[in-house]
Amino acid sequence: MLLLLASGLKAMRMVPYLALVLLPACGPPSAILRRRLLDTTLPSAGGGLLNQLICGFSSFARIEERLSQGVPLRRIVLMLLLASLMVAIFLLHPAYKVKDFYERTIPVKAARSIPEAVDDRQLFNWDNWGQYLYLVRGKPVFIDDNTDFYPRKFFLEYLATLHAKPGWQGRLDRWGINYVLVPNGIDLDKALSNDGAWLPVKRDLAGVLYRRR
Repeated sequence: MLLLLASGLKAMRMVPYLALVLLPACGPPSAILRRRLLDTTLPSAGGGLLNQLICGFSSFARIEERLSQGVPLRRIVLMLLLASLMVAIFLLHPAYKVKDFYERTIPVKAARSIPEAVDDRQLFNWDNWGQYLYLVRGKPVFIDDNTDFYPRKFFLEYLATLHAKPGWQGRLDRWGINYVLVPNGIDLDKALSNDGAWLPVKRDLAGVLYRRR
């Protein structure tokens, strides 16, 4: 548990796993606390903050206890049917179908301009768009947002290229990059737009696609 907590401080994606471990661990203590709240006499509403918290938790525990004991089976079945109907409408009704991603943050149109034959060995992409590119193209990507799992040297070189640090052209050459897909206005976008060796293919609301001339 402590290992998951420490890893969660480094990578936010580990926090849900910590929650999965904590939930079962918190079950027995929370059951004991709930029983004590039900068995104790409600404190007065006045007093300090701690007294008010105990009063609130005790009242909530009593309300929850009454609801859990007093809900008839027919009402439970009706609630389940209503929930199932809402889920079915959300999944099947055309108005709720996701046609594509939000075009102000995802390069939907620019990604469509990438030739089908281009793979990860030729396309330099922003890491936050890696998962989207894999989803719509079904091909491995140069990098995605799971950056903790990439070699540190490679990731630092990627960042230096993204920010158009000295030597960015040489790194793109060494990697064999022929296409670049990055957000609008970042350093690499500005550098490529001023470099005659690169041609802008498609610019949309989120990003721009370049290719070598």
